[in-house]
Amino acid sequence: ACPLHTYFFFLIWMAMRLQYEANYSKYLFRLKLFGFACFIFLFWDCDFGLRETLHSFLGHSSGSVGGLIGFVRELDYISFLHHWAAFIGAVYAINQPILSLQLRKLESLGKIPRFLAKGFMLGALGLGASCWVDGPHQQAIAYFGVVPFLFYIYLRNMLDTLRERHIGVFSWIGKY
Repeated sequence: ACPLHTYFFFLIWMAMRLQYEANYSKYLFRLKLFGFACFIFLFWDCDFGLRETLHSFLGHSSGSVGGLIGFVRELDYISFLHHWAAFIGAVYAINQPILSLQLRKLESLGKIPRFLAKGFMLGALGLGASCWVDGPHQQAIAYFGVVPFLFYIYLRNMLDTLRERHIGVFSWIGKY
């Protein structure tokens, strides 16, 4: 797990360090992150041999040490499973203040506009979740596995009374 965290630490560090002047511009920063999303896609999702080149300094190992298929293959497999995690966390951290403001503005509206806005979003996420359950997506494509999870999170946070009940440490971790 340590080399995996090192990969993702360096990925986020590179995203913040390269052209760091753009980090202070709302749109340039998001454009830079879009470029890193393209890099992640090309590196992990397209088979150009880049992952094998990165792992080549580790040598080749048989399946006895570090996992059933060897340390290098195990590292490649685990890094492939989690290759979007750090990037999505960074995108959430960047947009959290904006989304928090948007939620506060939505909550300040009257009951009918608030109900319509939340109902529309719930319907869209519910449609996505029902397509995920009924379709072959959960078997074939792991990217859509987040859809039912997002539906649950939205449903749980939709009402004020449910949103007020939380575990304090999770709230603190989510903000800092």
